[in-house]
Formats: sequence, C-alpha cells, structure tokens
Amino acid sequence: MTSDVCHSLQVKDTNRNKRISKAKTPAAKRRRQQGKFEKLKMHTEEAKRARCRRDGSVCQSGIGMDGGYLEDDATASNGNGNNAQRRRRGLRKCGICREAGHDRRHCPQAKQPPTMNDEEANLQADADEMDECDSKPLADEEDDGFFSAEEFESDSSMFGLV
Repeated sequence: MTSDVCHSLQVKDTNRNKRISKAKTPAAKRRRQQGKFEKLKMHTEEAKRARCRRDGSVCQSGIGMDGGYLEDDATASNGNGNNAQRRRRGLRKCGICREAGHDRRHCPQAKQPPTMNDEEANLQADADEMDECDSKPLADEEDDGFFSAEEFESDSSMFGLV
C-alpha cells in the first residue's frame, strides 16, 4: 500500500471516529430525542381531547347554552312534552318474542315458510307450467284440418330419387 492511500484511509478513519464520539455525548443524545418527545406530547394531548370528546365530559355539544348544567331526572318532563329524554336502549329485543339476543330475522318462533326438496319443487314447477299452457288458446284455430305431405307435389327429381 502506498503512503498516499494509507494517509487518506487514516484521515477517513479519524473523521469517522470523531463523528461517532460526538454522537455519543449526552448533549447530542438530548438533541436527537427532543423531536421524539415533542411528537409524544402532541399525540398525548390529541388523545386526551379525543377521549373527552367521546366521553362528553368536557367537549359536549351545546355546552354553555344552559350554563354548563345538565337537566337531571327530577326536572325533566316525563314524556309529555318535547323536553322528554329519550329512553336509553340497552340490548335490542326481538319484535316477535320480545327476548334479547336476536332480532326478527333470526327468531326461532317466527313462522318459517315450508321448505320443499328439489323433487317436489320440480314437480310443482312442471304443474304450474302445464296449467299455464292449458290456459292459453291454440294458435292455429282454423278449420283447415291437418297438414298432409301428400297434398303437395314435390320435385323429387332434383334429388335424383325418380
């Protein structure tokens, strides 16, 4: 190895070592972590605001319109006027049997239409089709009688049969 190549490698190595040792100092570490701390604080504040919005304790819609007080059950009307509070819905109940845990579509007490197997369904479809065909009038109701092939002369010599 020539002296010029060795010198350039030593310069690169010393620069690299200085850069790494400078990055290991507490001041450099604090500087690197500063942006992460700022982002963490921002996300924490945003999460607090979102939780308050969901809970409704701080960011209620219409806050300040009634002085920040909510209408309690003692002062609320009992359904006679427009100020009645809506009934809180818990678990939904079935409209047929009034039991919780399912709705009208999946109620075991609902009347199910009778199910047919494939053979019965095919027979029923055939019977319906026959009834429909029987109700239609015949398309050819003329008194010409039946068509006979012997009534017309044919040129059978064309086919070489004569």
